[in-house]
Amino acid sequence: MNRLGIFFFYDGSGIVDQYVETMLEDITKNFTRLITVVNGRLDTENRAKLNVFGEVIERSNEGFDVWAYKTGLESVGWDELAEYDEVVLFNNTIMGPVYPFSEMFDDMATRKVDFWGATVFPELESGDFTGVIKYGYIPEHIQSHFIVVGKRMLNSKEFHEYWDNMPPITSYFDAIGYHEAIFTKHFSDLGYSYSIYADSEELRAFNEYPIMMCPVKVLKETRLPFFKKRSFFNAPDQFLKNTMGEQTSELYSFLDKKTDYDVNLIWPPVLRMTNQADLQQNLNLTYPLSTRHSASTYVEEKIHQLNLKVGLFMHLYFEDLFEDSFEKASTMPKYADVYITTNSQDKKEKIEQIFSKLSVRSVEVRLVENRGRDVSALLVGFKDVIPSYDIACYVHDKKAIQSTPATIGDSFGFKCFESTLASEEYVVNVLEKFIENKFLGMLVPPEPNHATYYPALGHEWSVNYNNTKELADTLGLEVIMDPEKQPLAPYGSTFWFRPIALKKLFDKDWQYKDFPEEPLPVDGTISHAIERVHSFVAQDAGFFTAVAMSDDLIAAEYNNLHFYLRAFNKVNGSFGLGPTFAEMLYGLSGMLHEKKDVKNIVKRVLRKTLPNRVYVHGIRTYKKMKQGRRK
Repeated sequence: MNRLGIFFFYDGSGIVDQYVETMLEDITKNFTRLITVVNGRLDTENRAKLNVFGEVIERSNEGFDVWAYKTGLESVGWDELAEYDEVVLFNNTIMGPVYPFSEMFDDMATRKVDFWGATVFPELESGDFTGVIKYGYIPEHIQSHFIVVGKRMLNSKEFHEYWDNMPPITSYFDAIGYHEAIFTKHFSDLGYSYSIYADSEELRAFNEYPIMMCPVKVLKETRLPFFKKRSFFNAPDQFLKNTMGEQTSELYSFLDKKTDYDVNLIWPPVLRMTNQADLQQNLNLTYPLSTRHSASTYVEEKIHQLNLKVGLFMHLYFEDLFEDSFEKASTMPKYADVYITTNSQDKKEKIEQIFSKLSVRSVEVRLVENRGRDVSALLVGFKDVIPSYDIACYVHDKKAIQSTPATIGDSFGFKCFESTLASEEYVVNVLEKFIENKFLGMLVPPEPNHATYYPALGHEWSVNYNNTKELADTLGLEVIMDPEKQPLAPYGSTFWFRPIALKKLFDKDWQYKDFPEEPLPVDGTISHAIERVHSFVAQDAGFFTAVAMSDDLIAAEYNNLHFYLRAFNKVNGSFGLGPTFAEMLYGLSGMLHEKKDVKNIVKRVLRKTLPNRVYVHGIRTYKKMKQGRRK
């Protein structure tokens, strides 16, 4: 066919990633001509990447994809467009090819329809969330990331008028309501026939939005040549209404193991545009690592083959934990170097004596100031050597002395070390993860959530969002930070990392005077901001952060979270606020926000959870106290 492609491109940073080039290399084999319409400006280097494939039009970032398509059509003109058999309107929200685009074009050429698309969105009779759809509801429609218009419709007066009369598009809702949601029905009602490539009764019955909720099923059954980039940054609660959260990690695994698509193309654009908490949730970036089994020979061979330097960096303060710290350090492989900081000569000599028995390549103990504790030890005490290592682990002798009873702090330490130095096998498995994926920048423990640490769930920023954002700006980070979404912080300052991923943090000339003097405030200091900024520094450098846990820790963590959620559900489930967790939360939040009889809500919770005798006594006591008749 004589086929014209109009490709809409937008990237907030003006970067043409390799995934775009890879997709265009394949799809343009099916085009006579390609016009790329760019919303925004590109520098010479990035514009050249698109120029390889055809004409590039740059325009102001207005009108979303709708007016970009309109611009592309107008640049050709209706007379010249009449010469084409098909015009393809598509954009860079899709990634491929998973399979050759030619398969789809060849198949659709046999269907003899006026227009067609790759995927469909179902009719929603519940209403129009955009507020501008002329039908008053959302009809079934071809999704605008890929629409193909055939010759009869392309040359029609109705098609020309549709674009000539397109109203200004000033919002996402306008783009849906004035174009995407109505295009299919508008032309179907005029008598133009259409078809959808990745469509079947089985898929429609399976889920109303299969390309997002079951993408592997779609790819396997229909051989759709692309997948949605949004799979990696979609709101997790939207997925959890439809799945148990496996859809994106399953997609990544399928692409990696069952297709020729290079999954390394996914990371750069996704890391640049995604909140790290959403990415971690959607891709299930939590690694369960064995403490009993590992491919030690393979990893050691890879370490030597790639000439990787591995280092353990420790800060030790509490003398009663020196022996325990030695046991933790003993999990490091023989090819690792170990560096230790402490704050007195006497401690230094004791550490050197204890660690002289360590079977590693080298051990060095350094004296540092105690101002800034373990955080300054990392950024000041080790700043001259850490950049020369490829993979590093940082730990310190964790003792939360402010916690009572002491078991609370000791359990926090257990969680930190079960995520970093749980065993020799565990450490080898950590190293294998870094070898397997060059985009892995950090492995951190899960946040503490037991005892007095329980409020950390949902309040991970505490009072530290503003000071962390200020630090991120100082470091020149360009990442998405959201006070409503948790940072993937190494709480407790124990973690594995690639030093290159944290380069911007180490490049800042930290001094001991940058840290508060003792006694250190409990929260809100520069140290707490640094703790939370690590993963954003890594993301800015093009690396992702994952959570790592030993098999023993996973067992405890699952049971704890199951216990918490079950108890929460028993209290809240009786309100009838919705069939899913998200809907129940929205309903409860709405009730509280609207101040609808909060006292009665509290009374219902107490009645459900307390024994009747205790509840009645409590209510009577409360009334007496309120009336001033205390007993």
